[in-house]
Amino acid sequence: MGRDVALVCHCGELRGQVRDLSPQAGFRVVCDCDDCQAFARHLGAPGKILDGAGGTEIFQTSPARFSFERGELASMRLSGA
Repeated sequence: MGRDVALVCHCGELRGQVRDLSPQAGFRVVCDCDDCQAFARHLGAPGKILDGAGGTEIFQTSPARFSFERGELASMRLSGA
């Protein structure tokens, strides 16, 4: 059985949770692609997001586990691919 994890963005405008989260609920990866590195720079936080080799730790899980009580998600494209 997993646990619920609260989600809150830095400014507090987006709030939600990921339900029933456990190690078996997804996959942990370290991505070192150009887009992840560019996104960290776009956020102005490469030192907080990227590891020493330029990688970003990601836990990938199902969108069905997410719920949002406040705010909206936005997306961006950092490359032409």
